[in-house]
This record gives sequence, structure tokens and C-alpha cells, in this order.
Amino acid sequence: MVPHAGTDSEQWREVVRLGADLRRLAGVRGGRVRAEVALVWDWESYWALELDWRPSVDLTFRERVDAFYEALWREHVTVDFVHPSADISGYRVVVAPSSYLLTEASAKNLHRYVESGGNLLVSYFSGIVDEHDTIHPGAHPGALRELLGLSIEEFHPLREHETVTLTGGPDALTGAPIVARVWSERVRPAGAVTVRDFAEGPDAGHPAVTRHALGAGTAWYLATAPVTGLRDLLAQVLDHAGVSRPHGLPDTLELVRRGGHVFLINHGDQPVTVEGVSGVSVFDGVRHDGPVTVPAGAVTVVAESPSPRETRMKRILLTALLLLTALAVVPAHAQAGPGRLQIRGADVSSLAKSEALGGVYRDARGRRGDALAILSQAGLNYIRLKVWVNPADGYNTKSRVLAVARRVKALGMGLLVDFHYSDTWADPGKQYKPAAWEALPFEQLRQAVYDHTYDVLDALRDQGTTADMVQVGNEINGGLLWPDGSNSTWANTAALLNAGYDAAKAVSGSTRVVLHLANGGDNGLYRWWFDNAGAHGIRYDVIGLSYYSYWHGTPEAFQANLNDVASRYGKPVVVVETAYPFTTADDDGWENIITSAESYPGYPATPQGQSAMLARVADIVRAVPNGLGLGLFTWEATWTGVRGNGWDPADPSSGNGWENQALFGYDDRALPAMSVLGRR
Repeated sequence: MVPHAGTDSEQWREVVRLGADLRRLAGVRGGRVRAEVALVWDWESYWALELDWRPSVDLTFRERVDAFYEALWREHVTVDFVHPSADISGYRVVVAPSSYLLTEASAKNLHRYVESGGNLLVSYFSGIVDEHDTIHPGAHPGALRELLGLSIEEFHPLREHETVTLTGGPDALTGAPIVARVWSERVRPAGAVTVRDFAEGPDAGHPAVTRHALGAGTAWYLATAPVTGLRDLLAQVLDHAGVSRPHGLPDTLELVRRGGHVFLINHGDQPVTVEGVSGVSVFDGVRHDGPVTVPAGAVTVVAESPSPRETRMKRILLTALLLLTALAVVPAHAQAGPGRLQIRGADVSSLAKSEALGGVYRDARGRRGDALAILSQAGLNYIRLKVWVNPADGYNTKSRVLAVARRVKALGMGLLVDFHYSDTWADPGKQYKPAAWEALPFEQLRQAVYDHTYDVLDALRDQGTTADMVQVGNEINGGLLWPDGSNSTWANTAALLNAGYDAAKAVSGSTRVVLHLANGGDNGLYRWWFDNAGAHGIRYDVIGLSYYSYWHGTPEAFQANLNDVASRYGKPVVVVETAYPFTTADDDGWENIITSAESYPGYPATPQGQSAMLARVADIVRAVPNGLGLGLFTWEATWTGVRGNGWDPADPSSGNGWENQALFGYDDRALPAMSVLGRR
């Protein structure tokens, strides 16, 4: 390319420099980008949308794609571009901007993706026509109506300078109202829940943003084109899907890793500095072992390699790893000591429903994020999820557990699966059979326990998220699956529990099986129960306990029981449920279960009191002799006051009564107890 000005010109020199830079990037060729988010790009839909006779000349596919892409890179999210008919199963989030033309096959592909646990965001005027430009039958959006859980009654293109605002509070990033342009629609939910309404314009009072739970996933719909607040809306989808983003980077920086190279693109008019990049700059050969400064409007590409210091540290760590491997042959009980607990966990069984209904979680500094990532960053390393057989609200099922388990394992956390063997709560006061098992003869009931346990755990193994621990039954003081499995007939109790144990071991021999009782301070109960378990041949690996100080006795009684059962039965112990209130206030209009200002003497219902009690429970577990105290789980750490996420799965109007014992406060922020537990 030779400009009219000839070779003695800045244009010529820029082209020469570009050619030299491209040669230096030869090492990137063949490298792959790892992305958790994909943007749908379909040339045929692009062309069809921009034909002259569409409802608005401002409907432009490219502009919507660009807007979403910019919002995502400003969130420091790497993006792939995909066709709607492609295999999208590997992405946590797929965004389909204004997909006007959508074939039936592509629509089914998107439907399968969401049902299997994916998170899909669709924007306005989508799913209208097929590949022949023929309108899909029925109400709009014909191809996506069931997937999105809504219908569109009317389109309302906005005039050139006309804007509308959305309800639901300001943009979290700027504090300004969320303003949109170009388009609005009259949305009628048919299963979807409203996230934000139009505050003004032709569709004032009607949904502008919706969310629809389908199978194990969620489909979102955006019925307008935000000018402000698009990043805020996208952040909600990303948080819901568990897409983590780096913190502390300026939003003018685009960062992408590909094939051992990191691309740093500064879109701003000021230099930016990026920490934690080690390697050699491709363009100038400069070695970077820490911060990299990218000039305004410039691009820096670093071929990543460890610094000399990192290399030394790796050698030290390798030596330590070899030493630990050698020590691993020593029995666990010979390694007793005051170190951190093996399990610093949280039960988050209500999280998926909370997120689907708009639950928001923030770290201690107020930054919104994925609840699981916030727990992990605070030092927690294990998650407990309950399984119901066929609950009325469709949550805590196999598919729901699979979806959350993928997020848990992606964070490197351990997984405890808690089988209730019921359609609803199982505890010392009730052990109801699932409706589908109600009339089964005992032998078929035993087989149902085996099959259900195997089915869930095998599906977890198949997706690469094998359960580390499994509870066969929940708080089974009086047995399970009453009346057949009541411990008034220990032989039946043993047969049902051993069916669950055998199923767990058939899937993975390394999965540890827990037997769980409540009343953690009642030594008489535990001796009676586990003596009978031994006499009747009940198989298990770990003893699990619930201990709530306001119900289950003094910490001293709890400590004595814990030490005794660990020694008497030679099994490790784990507290699978504990909690304590941080306030007496209510947040969802449903009276809290624990309302006392000091439900255990000396521990007020304050963030400090909650931290102190949970720390005491953790320290008691850690002090169990011979290293047999594995750790603890706080119960329902994410069960905040979200409307519709109540106790009764059959009653959306019920509240939860537990939000004052979660690890997130009423301002959605992580409470001090979270990091206290993470350090234990």
C-alpha cells in the first residue's frame, strides 16, 4: 500500500511498522482464546434486519453487537463470536443481540442450551422471522416465546431523540438513571419474572428486563437499547452465571489472553498500568516482571513467562510438594495440629433460586459479584447442596445441583451433596417420602434410594464435578423415609442407608459418605444412635452433626460430644450445619426464627457476635483429638431476604425466617464472619 504522498510520509511509515509488528506476532498463530461468554453473530440476520421496510431505520444489528461487546470488554470479559446453531454448551453466558432472523433449528439449539444450565440474554426484536423471512407463527417472539417465558403484544419504535428510563434504581457504576433509546415493546410475562420496568414512554409500567428460569438455566430478555446502564445489566447476568472478572483494572483497558500471549489494548486517552504480567514485550523485547504501562491509545502484547523470582518460588513449592507427598503416607491422625480446618464450608442450597429472583451479593467492599466467588475469596473452600426428589418449585433438583456444582468446582472448591430423600424438608421432626415413592414396597423403596443416589452422583461425575462428600439422609435422628425407614426397625434403617452408601461408592470410591444427626450437644443420642448403627452393619465414613448453640446445648456439651464420638467410633467428624444471627431485624416481612438480642449468653445478635460464635464452633472442631475434626458448614449462608425464596417450595408468598443468620447482610455485603471462618 503506497499512499499518494509516497514513501516519505507518516502513512507509509505506519504501514511499514504495522507489517513489522504483524511479523512479530507470528508466535500467536494457532493460539486459542478461552472465553466463558459468547456473542451471537449471524450474517443472514444482520442483512435481514437492515432491509429498508423494517419498523425503524435505527434498528441496526452491528450497533447492538458493538454495544454488547464494548460493555463486556469494559467488564474485562473475553468473548467468542458464535453462530446461533453452533455448539454453545461450553459457555456460561451467550448474548443474542436483536436476532431478528432465527431458524427453527437455531431456536431449538438456544432452548437446549438454557435447559442444560446455560444463561442466555436476548435483546429486542428477536426471533421474529425464519430463514425465508416468514414470520414465525403465534405471538412474537415466535421462535423464542417459550424459551423467554413471555410474549410481545406491540412494538414501539422511538423517535430519533426520544429516550425512556427504566425502574429498579440507578446504574450501579455511575449512579445515573438507566436510559434507553431506539425501541420499546409491550411485554407480557408468561412465566418470566420482571427485573426492571419501563418508567416512562409508551410502555410505562410494563417489563423492560425479564428473567425466566428454564430447566437448569436462565433466559433473560432486554426489550430496549440502553444508552446507559448496559454494563450494569450485563454484570447482573454475569454474576448470576458465575463469570468472574479481575478487579482493579481500568475500564478503558481491554485484556485478552491467547496462546501464551496477553494483549493489552488501551482505548483511553491516559496511560494505564497493569499489575501481575510477567514476560517479554513482543514489539520491543522489553522484559516485564510486574507492572506493565500501556500508553494512551496503544497496544502492548506480552509473551508470558515466569520471572526469575517466580521460577525460584516454583522450585521451592515443588520441593515442598515432594515433602508433603512423602508425609502423606503417615496416617492422618498422626498429623494432628492446630492448622487450618480441612473444611471451611457453607450450605448455599437456596442460592440458585435467590439468583433467579434477583438476589444480589457483594463483597465486603461493596463490589457486586458471584456469591460463590465471594465465599471462595474469603477463604471458604467447601460448598454443601441439598437434593430433593421432585419439589414443587423445581429447585434443589438434580439439574439445579449440576449447574451450581459446575460453578463450585470451577472455583476449586469441594462439594458435599446432601440427599434428603424427600420432595421437601427432612429433619428430626419429619422424614416424608417423595410422592413418587409413597406406595412402593420396601424392596422397591430400597432400590429407589440406590437409583436416585446413583443417578445424581453419576451425572455429577460425568460432567467432571464428582462429589467429594455425600450425606445419605438429613438429620436422621429418627431414621428416614418414614414409616418404613424409622429406626423403630433398625434393620430397615440400615438397608436404606446402606443402599445410599453403596450407590455413592459405585460412582466413586473416593467419595466420603456422611451420616448426619441433629442435636450436636446430646451425647446420649449420639452413643445410642451410632452404637445401633454399628450393631446393624450401617456403613459410613464420617459422622456429621448439626449444632446451633441456641437449640443444642452449651459449647462445652458440644465439645464433649464431638470428642467422644470421634474417639469412640474412630471416625472423623464434621459440623454440616451451624449458624448464628447478626441482627434481630427482619428483611423480608416474614418473622425470623431467632429474634432474641442475645440468643446465647455473651454472644449478641450483631456482626461481631455472629463472628465470635462461629469462630468458637470452628475452634472446638479444630481441637478434636487426633486431627479427626474436619471442619464445619454454615447453614444457608446465601439465604438473604429475596421475595419468593421462602421456606415453603409450594408457596411463593412464604418468607425464609433465616436471613438474619446468613453470611451476607441486608446491604448484600459479605459479613465479617465470612472472613473469620475463611481464616480458621
